Amino acid sequence: MLEKIRAAVSGKKTYIVGVIGIATALVAWSVSDLSTTDFAYAIFGALLTMFVRAGVSKTIQEADTPTMR
Repeated sequence: MLEKIRAAVSGKKTYIVGVIGIATALVAWSVSDLSTTDFAYAIFGALLTMFVRAGVSKTIQEADTPTMR
């Protein structure tokens, strides 16, 4: 069963953590534990992490794909 879970989240862990980070920031901001500026920084950081992960994944895929020259 654990292997099925690992296979299901393979390549998605960074996105899951990013979404959890955004949700946590949203909750903290909504109960006034986080200023609007800090909320924006938290959202930006989570999105930046997900975009970098997507870029790395795409670059690795392109490097593994043979090209004709």
